Parts: sequence; structure tokens; C-alpha cells
Amino acid sequence: MPELDSLRGIAVIMVLLFHAFFWTADQSSLYQFHGIGKIAISVIQGGWLGVQLFFVLSGFLITGILLDTKERPDFYKRFYFRRALRILPAYLALLCLLVILGIAQWKFLLTCIFFVSNLSVLFGIPLQYAPLWTLAVEEQFYLLWPQAVRRASGKMLTALAISIIVLTPIIRWLAFVHNPSQDLYHYTWFVADGLAYGALIAIYLRSKQATRKRVFSAGLILSAAGIIILLIGSKFGIMHRTNIIGATFQILPWNILFSGIVLLTLIVGTGKWKRIVLCRWLRYIGYISYGLYLINLLVFYEFDKTIKHFSPALDITFHQTLSGLVLRFLLAGGIAVLIASLSRKYFEGFFLKLKDREYAQAIKVKLFPG
Repeated sequence: MPELDSLRGIAVIMVLLFHAFFWTADQSSLYQFHGIGKIAISVIQGGWLGVQLFFVLSGFLITGILLDTKERPDFYKRFYFRRALRILPAYLALLCLLVILGIAQWKFLLTCIFFVSNLSVLFGIPLQYAPLWTLAVEEQFYLLWPQAVRRASGKMLTALAISIIVLTPIIRWLAFVHNPSQDLYHYTWFVADGLAYGALIAIYLRSKQATRKRVFSAGLILSAAGIIILLIGSKFGIMHRTNIIGATFQILPWNILFSGIVLLTLIVGTGKWKRIVLCRWLRYIGYISYGLYLINLLVFYEFDKTIKHFSPALDITFHQTLSGLVLRFLLAGGIAVLIASLSRKYFEGFFLKLKDREYAQAIKVKLFPG
């Protein structure tokens, strides 16, 4: 489904911008900019939401794969074998790099090996490489969700997905009331609703009610609903997790909006206007998005370390001026894209060739026979 590669590309670019201009930048200097620079920084500040788009996409794609293969006798073996080939090679290679560069200590590495790095703070272990928390959430989803898909009927699975969508904000609300200062994002039980929205889309698209016209209408309604909730909620602090409204509902409108965008992208991408969502360079970024997501923050770290060692003055320029930040993003981001490209072609690609691809074509034929 190449149209979804475009969405992956958008998601990883959002994360890349956030890491470049916020996570690794001198934030005290960001708010000194004016005019276009101030507007650009304000927009880029929302780049962390690329992770939410990834969660919705993952919930959709994984649930679809599971639903289309649930009757196979090798259901579990096939799923976990394919996931291992996709996830583990680049993931383990990154862990080795983190150890070699002295970024990850053995305690944190242990949480990564067992895919609980998003819970590391609960064990008194700092999250020493931030992107890995999402991989932990994904792997926990891979562990539990196949059991539900295999055992539950379509109605039960729908009810379960809706229950997660309803209960997750309630859990965030209770957690905030109990301890307003705690992290309300990295733990799986605080972000499971994004995956559930994607799962619900996958279930809906395989129902008899999912005609092209209805899917398009559903996409428009969800997108509009997400935007309306954002506009109304902005007056009540929904944009920030510093009050009970934001802590509970901040990611709700984005999950709804991204769900609508996924539906619209699938319809447009399989119709006569498919060129709108099949931008070649964006699809390529989506194609290398996994490796790029894993490596980009490490590249920014090492780039800054190198520049600071050889030219402290240039390092200040890179972090405290808008032009310097942009140039730094282009240079370090370009290196990250190059590494991800080489990894996808020569390293990850070797393992991915072992995966079969019949499910993608089967899904398209089933959903969009025209």
C-alpha cells in the first residue's frame, strides 16, 4: 500500500523536525525568534505527534494483517517471524551502537532487550535513548493483540477496541488526579488508544458496510471531528498536559484526525487522484522511515558532539540562530537519511526479502476491487 508510505514519511519527518529543533536544540533561544521564525518554531513544536500517527498506522496495519491470516494454522509463527525480520535486525544494531558510543548503560539495555524501555523509569532507570520507548509500546502490542484477534469474533474485537479507546483517557485522567507531575505519555496504558483507533479502522474496512463512498464519508467526518475538538478544546487547555483537560484529552483529537486521514489516504490512493498521495520523495522517506526513526536522534547527538569538539563557536551558531538551526537540520538530517537509506537497502533489505508480500495485494483486492 504505497499511499501509506507517504503517511509514514510525514510521520517520521515530523519526528525528525521535533528532534532537530526542540529535543537537541537550545530551547532557551527558540522563543527569541520573531515573525516567520516564531511561527515555524510553533508549528514544529507539534512534531512529537508524528509518533501518534505511527501508532494509528501500526494499529491499522497490524490488525489488518492479523485479521487476514487468523484462520491460518501458522498464524502465530508467521506473524512473529515476519515481525522479527522487520524489527530486530536494525533494532539490535542500534543497541550495539548505543553501547559502543557509551549512550546506553547495561540496565537500560536490559529493558530494551525485553522491550520495556518505556517503563524503565518505573525501575529507576533513565530513558537513555528516547525513540526506543515507542518500539517497546509496539512490541507489547504485538505480544497481546494477536491473542485477541485470534480468539475473538469480529463483534468482540470491535467492542474491545472501543473499550480501549474509552478507557485509556479515563486512565490518563485518574493518573493525573493522583499525581499531576507524572509522565502521562510513555507508558503503554496511556497511549494504547492510538493503536486501538487504527485497529478499529482495519475492522471497519473489512466489514460489509465499508463501501468506497462510506469510507470516504467516514474519513471526512473523522477529520472534521478531530479539527473541531482541537479548536474547541484549545480554549480549555487541551494543547498541553498541564491541566486535567489536556492530560486526559490532548491526544484524543489527533487520534481521531489521523484516523480520518488514513481512511481518506486509502481512498484517494486507490482512485484516479492517487497522485495526490503518491509523492515519490515522500514515499521514499516512508520507505526508510523505520531506520530513520531509530537513527536520527543518535546522528544529532554525534553531530553536535563533533562540532562542539572542533568549533565551539560554530556549535553556538547551530543552536542559537534560526539559520544555524536550519543548516544543522539539513546537514545532520541528511546524514541520518543517508544512513537509513544504506541500512534499508543493504542491511534491513536482506532480512525483508525473506518476508512474503501477498497480504498487501490481498487487502487491496478485497477492499478496493475497482
